[in-house]
Amino acid sequence: MKDKKIRGVVMEGYFKSIKRQFGEKGVKECAEYVGIDPGDIKEKRWYSAKFHARIHRWIGENKGPESLIIAGKYGIKNMGFLSYLARFISIKTLLKKSPKSYDDAYNFGSMTIETDERNKEALVKLKEVKIDDYSCYGWKGVFLGGLEATKTKGKVKIIDHPEKGENDCFLKIKWK
Repeated sequence: MKDKKIRGVVMEGYFKSIKRQFGEKGVKECAEYVGIDPGDIKEKRWYSAKFHARIHRWIGENKGPESLIIAGKYGIKNMGFLSYLARFISIKTLLKKSPKSYDDAYNFGSMTIETDERNKEALVKLKEVKIDDYSCYGWKGVFLGGLEATKTKGKVKIIDHPEKGENDCFLKIKWK
């Protein structure tokens, strides 16, 4: 089995959110817990998913799942050029492009999205993506951030689903 890896841009987004939510003190505490200096993270470089899992655990255990949702929202809305482009596309286009973006940032798991345009909803299937008990909260935040970035009113729920396995996150997105 290959080592699970994540691009630095994802971790950078979380550290920026930590700074915004909890200040430099929070960044320092999280960096010590994670074992990596945020200043050393390179956007396009691959890093062990264990660092990302530790970021999730630090936020979740110290600040609560809601802070992890905020971090996920912040990350998608502040990831450079992608966040800039998201402001000019529809939620349907963003959902269509999300699996490719996932593949660009993670070397494990998969994302598929089943969109029901008539009912203005989507089922997001993130298979084999859980790296800790807080992963699904981060993903909920990512898609809430996508709604906000595209100026779309809607909701995201973490759901159970017959296909959902132990290491999966399934989300239901509804928009107006």
